[in-house]
Amino acid sequence: GVLELNAPHDGTPTVRFQGSLTIVNAALEAGLPIVIQSAHAEIEDLVMSDGHLRGWGRIEDLYGNCFESDLGPVRALVSYVDGVLSVEDFSGSFERGTISPLDAALNQSEIHRGRPALTIELRPPFPYHASISLKEMDASRWVDGISSDAMEGSGVLSLDADLKGDLNELVETRGSGKVHLSQSRLWSIPLFRELLREFNLDHTVVFDEIRFDYRIGEGAIQMDEINLRSPLLQLVGEGSLSMEGDLNHQLEVHYSLVDKIAPLRRLFYLIQNVFVSVSIRGDLSRPIVRLNNGLFSLFRKDPEIRSSLPLPGLSPLPRRF
Repeated sequence: GVLELNAPHDGTPTVRFQGSLTIVNAALEAGLPIVIQSAHAEIEDLVMSDGHLRGWGRIEDLYGNCFESDLGPVRALVSYVDGVLSVEDFSGSFERGTISPLDAALNQSEIHRGRPALTIELRPPFPYHASISLKEMDASRWVDGISSDAMEGSGVLSLDADLKGDLNELVETRGSGKVHLSQSRLWSIPLFRELLREFNLDHTVVFDEIRFDYRIGEGAIQMDEINLRSPLLQLVGEGSLSMEGDLNHQLEVHYSLVDKIAPLRRLFYLIQNVFVSVSIRGDLSRPIVRLNNGLFSLFRKDPEIRSSLPLPGLSPLPRRF
């Protein structure tokens, strides 16, 4: 590259760099667990003057990991001005899926030149704005994080996220997006085991797909248009998950066979949903699933859910369970 020093007698000294960089085994101290194994950077302009740094360039063939998930290859246009890092024209691979700016995914455009995919201030409390889309990534590591059971998680995850907050106070995060998890054995998660038990179904029948829209704010995740599917039935509705893990969901029961009979579908569900619905309370570790049967359940209040003492970590299930 080219390094230029301008030191006038009556002005502020300026250092400018333009050229190529190869980055190997680097960690980004930005409040995010990002490790760069290797990357190639073309620095178009990097200037330091009067104690301030600004510049921009392109990154190609970046490989590494983020949140202990495989990242790369990735390419992006990166700019840095007075401690604020912005990433745009962003595309690549994440956990064997694809990652791109949210607006580019919605417009089905390969390259996005509008709002950055990520803007983060590289000093505490690390305020940020992320607008990204993940498509068909391997969700095994993420599903395993929900449950401590020995059964290996699996699934294909697509996620849209428009999030804003700071990394020192994650519970104050606000945003919205969509989630779609498919081809997964959700039976390994305590909540879905409890749902199956309520319907007298064992692990040979599994919920294998879930999708919903979400909004994050005021210490909770509000889930709308929930659709939880199994080969025999599906649950639809809405609910919320607090940052402490508390559940509050109300779902209707739909059946795959009935959905195929269009003339009777609306009448059937109109009658059935008066008598059958599912309430979910408790928390992720100890969910309380209640199947509401009968007309009188409409007039019966939900039982009071009192806070329980925390439990130790769950023991893993046997491999042949």
